[in-house]
Amino acid sequence: MIARHGRLDVLINNAGIASMNAFALTPPSAMRGLLDTNLFGPMLVTHGAVRLLRGSSHGRIVNLTTVAVPLRLAGEAVYAATKAALETFTRVLAKEIGPMGVTCNAVGPSIVRTAL
Repeated sequence: MIARHGRLDVLINNAGIASMNAFALTPPSAMRGLLDTNLFGPMLVTHGAVRLLRGSSHGRIVNLTTVAVPLRLAGEAVYAATKAALETFTRVLAKEIGPMGVTCNAVGPSIVRTAL
């Protein structure tokens, strides 16, 4: 992409999975999948992108979170925990990369009709 366009201006981390189960019924493998997709994935992509974004005069990172965090919905303990961690990651990262001219924000839309 850099070879073709010359720079990276925006990163949107919007991939996510959910497993709507009572915590006691959630298999550890599902927990690992949620952590890998909803938290570790965005962290890895962001790690690679920060070097490219800081070269932009208006770099932006947007991480998608969920209303499940503030609503504390039953059956979404692990999902909400991964997204809450992503929100904290976003806040701390914003402080770290803000001085480089890169903004970092989280967006938690209301309920969206998806295949989930």
